Amino acid sequence: LSFAVPEVRRHLLGVFAEVLEAGPDGLNMLYNRGMPLILWEEAFCDRFREVYGDDARTVPEDDPRLYDLRAEFMTAWMREIRELLDRQAERGGLRKRLKLSAMCLETEADNRRFGLDVARWVREGLLDQIGISRGSAHASGLPIDLGWYKRITAGTGVPVFPGLIAWALPTTADVL
Repeated sequence: LSFAVPEVRRHLLGVFAEVLEAGPDGLNMLYNRGMPLILWEEAFCDRFREVYGDDARTVPEDDPRLYDLRAEFMTAWMREIRELLDRQAERGGLRKRLKLSAMCLETEADNRRFGLDVARWVREGLLDQIGISRGSAHASGLPIDLGWYKRITAGTGVPVFPGLIAWALPTTADVL
């Protein structure tokens, strides 16, 4: 299921609307599994051709334009979720904002590759907190770049929670 396809996003928003009827505090998007989220689906290729005048299937896999367009689709998706949460809170007469969190990848480059423009999501006020997954199968395997996360959340009040996988922990000293 590609997030470039509007019908996929609409279907998932419908599922989330049902979930929100149960009254949770918000939603958490787990972007640490099931990568990639967008490849060369027709909707993506059509938009790529429209924006760049080129065939997405013929450019190198690390072409920055692929990353940029994936980020546009994923940011649109995050806006749609935020709007759903805000509508639900308003409809329910809630005084507090329903939270939107995302479990993201270790580094800026890992997130960028899959269209997760976490810095933009923070700037736009879409996220209320960030989790960082360690060891996603499609990521680079580099250590979590807490410096980057600290920079993009500085002064925003958006907390960052690095995740650790219990069965893959190094020594206690390394964890600390």
